[in-house]
Amino acid sequence: MHDDQIRGLLRALEVDREPDPAFAEALFGRLSLTARTAEPRRSPFLLLAAALLLVTLVAAAAFGSGLVRLPLVVDASASPEPSASMVASPEPASSASTQPTTAATPLESAAPTNLAGRILFAEGDGLRLRSEPSGAGDVVATLRRGQLMGTSGNVETADGMDWYEVRIGPGTSLTGWVAAGSDHGWLRLVEDGAVAFRCVGCGDEAVHVRVTPFGDADLATVATDDILGWSFSPDGSTIAAEVATTAGTSVVVMNADGTDRREVAVDAYAPAWSPDGRLAWVGLDGIVVSVAGADARTIGSAVGAGLLAWSPDGSRIAFVGRDCAECADGEPAYGDIPSAIFVVDADGSNLRKLTGPAYEGAFSWSPDGASIGFVRYDLSGEEPTQAFVVPAAGGEPEVLLDGAAVTGVPQWSPDGSSMLVPTPDGLVRLDGAGQGGTIIARAEAGTGGAIWSPSGQWVLYTVMGTADGPGAQLWMVRPDGTEPMLLGPADASAMQTIWQPVLATLP
Repeated sequence: MHDDQIRGLLRALEVDREPDPAFAEALFGRLSLTARTAEPRRSPFLLLAAALLLVTLVAAAAFGSGLVRLPLVVDASASPEPSASMVASPEPASSASTQPTTAATPLESAAPTNLAGRILFAEGDGLRLRSEPSGAGDVVATLRRGQLMGTSGNVETADGMDWYEVRIGPGTSLTGWVAAGSDHGWLRLVEDGAVAFRCVGCGDEAVHVRVTPFGDADLATVATDDILGWSFSPDGSTIAAEVATTAGTSVVVMNADGTDRREVAVDAYAPAWSPDGRLAWVGLDGIVVSVAGADARTIGSAVGAGLLAWSPDGSRIAFVGRDCAECADGEPAYGDIPSAIFVVDADGSNLRKLTGPAYEGAFSWSPDGASIGFVRYDLSGEEPTQAFVVPAAGGEPEVLLDGAAVTGVPQWSPDGSSMLVPTPDGLVRLDGAGQGGTIIARAEAGTGGAIWSPSGQWVLYTVMGTADGPGAQLWMVRPDGTEPMLLGPADASAMQTIWQPVLATLP
């Protein structure tokens, strides 16, 4: 890809500047790799890779599946019935994790006295969300392991245990009380661990590093420069990554510090974690779902799956795929291949298309699984790159910010109360209908992708690089726009940013 082609892609995002050399190099390498290894099923992603890397390589997300870590919650419908002994909540499942094997120092104390606004993690399947703090309360929803819940700070004691008032997702439809268990073993507090990112300028060659905010300021190397996308597991103990090989791409897993790296799939890409720790990726024959590296099964797809993301309840998988009625044998009949967002049940049934035909890019689920936010590119340059929200059950997409230009995918906070949208003017926080918003971080060169910290107390975002300045700088800020601070070397460029969740015991 030549410099003029890169400038054209940048102009499609309404970012009128010279491309950062490190970014151009990464973009060229990723597209070259895709071109060398593309199978017929993967052909649409030459287009998608170019568009998505403008968002994801500069800043973000993802994120495994190339995307940033998604909120982990649950659907309130069709919940399994627990046993008769599970009056208030079940015992945590035997597979429930405790502390990560390589935990980072959290930003704040693991035992705060006031939990208002904090995030809780469900340790086992079958935990009940009830209408009142009692086992006699009506069941609002039956939760699954990995669900995230925002706390109001209200705690009541009943039936011999503490009950926490929580909310799930945007709006107020999923609110209620959950029990912590007699030993506080049914819930965990979500803390913020280390931040990991690809650093260009941290040495002679680009490396993937990690740093603990407010703790040890020294960068620790996690991996060499072969990672194309990565994400932490829900408990923060493991990283799944797509890596470049001489033959194409593979999926590997490793400890949070980069040790014990092992390959789980060849000719594979776009790994994505489910809330309960299953791992999915795209193989040559479709989407592969694996439990703890075993029991892998393939969900066949005829639409060229890519950019996977599990629904918050773990029952569905969303992906970007080609939307081309005139494509034959996986190859385009002519020109560029339109793309769309699809959703399929985790068992491979009930495939449906939510958007398109258009040029859809990165996306994210709302915490209650009811909506999907995404970006849409106009390769003609007549319209800016725009952000939309579409019902996950199907419906007409709604444009955000009145159709103004965006530079990254919209991201809901872990409790669903707010949404972040990166724009050329800065980072916008939406707290309501999705049109007007508050800029919490301004940037003369514009902001790249943004992600919430696992606790929801901080936001990571990237300030775009300029021709006569440093590359993409990594910053963090409070959701209200206070306490901005630079994270990482000022003269380095940060990409592929992820934030490690750390699960702590309740006070």
